[in-house]
Amino acid sequence: MAGIRYLLHTNILSEPVAARPNPLVMEHIKANSISLALAAVTWQELLYGMYLLSAGNRRDRIEDYLFRRILPVLPIIAFDESA
Repeated sequence: MAGIRYLLHTNILSEPVAARPNPLVMEHIKANSISLALAAVTWQELLYGMYLLSAGNRRDRIEDYLFRRILPVLPIIAFDESA
């Protein structure tokens, strides 16, 4: 985790699946992809929001994004005892 420079918030992680993603946000995500991470609390927030959605294409798209594009590549920083 030494290369982490940016801890992403839910709104930034949600941008790629938005109806019209902000090009500047997308550019920054791509440019800094090796320096990104998310907090365990943010991961849980994303999952909670996804599970609130009714079954369907939108939920399927978000689930695919979270489990196939985010989880395998971004480190999740645990909320540990010292936190």
